Amino acid sequence: MSGLMREILRTPLVKDRLREHLKSITVDGARSLVKTVLWQDLEVIFGVLGSLPAFINACSAAIGELAREVSEKLQPELVKGFVGSIMEDIDKDGLKDSIHAVATLFHNLLNASPELKMALIEKGPRAIALVINACTTWVNALCREDPALLSAFVTDVIADIDKPALSEATLNLADAVLDQQLGLLAWSGRLLKRRLMKRLGRLAK
Repeated sequence: MSGLMREILRTPLVKDRLREHLKSITVDGARSLVKTVLWQDLEVIFGVLGSLPAFINACSAAIGELAREVSEKLQPELVKGFVGSIMEDIDKDGLKDSIHAVATLFHNLLNASPELKMALIEKGPRAIALVINACTTWVNALCREDPALLSAFVTDVIADIDKPALSEATLNLADAVLDQQLGLLAWSGRLLKRRLMKRLGRLAK
């Protein structure tokens, strides 16, 4: 497969056609394509859905390899400018709508499938822990670099969050966390000390 793609991408005409085709894709066109593929022939779509695990595994490996190759072989400044230009062109409202639609679908699947819910409960904690570890590493690095930037980032995130749902979720999480032996008293003391030092620092200015 990689050999075939290598030969195809060496052809200037193919690269030009591919670039033109990707640039001509529209939001309405993508929606129309999904409806056509989904309802024109259900046998086709179920065949595609059956191959999703292999496709997701391949995409996961491809994304990981892409991240490693970019990290090792491209300058951060170049990547920063490229990613920034991509983010500016992304339809934020469309992305938010897509996330909401996927979340609704996932919620309905969980309600209709007790075995899926059990599988998620069994295998989900490790995946969530890996995500939390990655996020905490990023948060700590960002805070060391610029604490004010982290505060501004959290402010922007909270501004778009569903407040009642967040309140209920945090209460549920707090209740579950309090059932664990995590040294919360020591953590609370460290948090109070840090907040006090931050306040004193502001007063000193």
